[in-house]
Amino acid sequence: MEIVFRPATAGDAPALATLIMLASQSHYSTTGFELSLGGAREHQHAEIARLAGTKARSGFHFSYFEVAQADDRVVASAAGFDKILAEKEIPAALREIGWTEVALQALDQRLAELYACFPDEPPACWTLDHVAVLPAFRRMGLARGLLQRQFVRGRAAGFHQAKLDVFQGNERAIALYHSLGFQVSATLGEATLRKILGRAPLLRMTRAL
Repeated sequence: MEIVFRPATAGDAPALATLIMLASQSHYSTTGFELSLGGAREHQHAEIARLAGTKARSGFHFSYFEVAQADDRVVASAAGFDKILAEKEIPAALREIGWTEVALQALDQRLAELYACFPDEPPACWTLDHVAVLPAFRRMGLARGLLQRQFVRGRAAGFHQAKLDVFQGNERAIALYHSLGFQVSATLGEATLRKILGRAPLLRMTRAL
């Protein structure tokens, strides 16, 4: 089996959707997209795959991803982007895949309490997200390799600090991030995440690039 690390392409959208959902699931049984996208998992997967290929470059866009490919299959992912810019693109991306203004307003209402858990985005910070490896390919160093490639991307784009959020209790991921130099800088959404999603709080982790 040959493992290749490479930037994602538009054709990777279905595989990216699978990995994005896996990253959102973390060590729980649900993804969190039940609240934002609704419907069955097949519907959520289709919506995310479409978002990966829109002209508007939200945080789901394929161009932000590095992937690991085993033979002809994408098995791991990590995204890196300027979240301030990527978040501005979310409404446009959703409109591209058919969301109405009414649907966008309803989404904001559903997520308003969760949005309030997060501080304002720090400027000039490279956000890492959607870090996931298919179960059969774990413990092979794929996530580490992809994150290191994202560090290179972030530095090349002029960023000097990276950040990511991970659910408290996801010990394997937390250990990996610590080994890469990340340190916990804040705890986010303790009461709200338990109330709305039945989850532990998020740990905000940062490191210099």
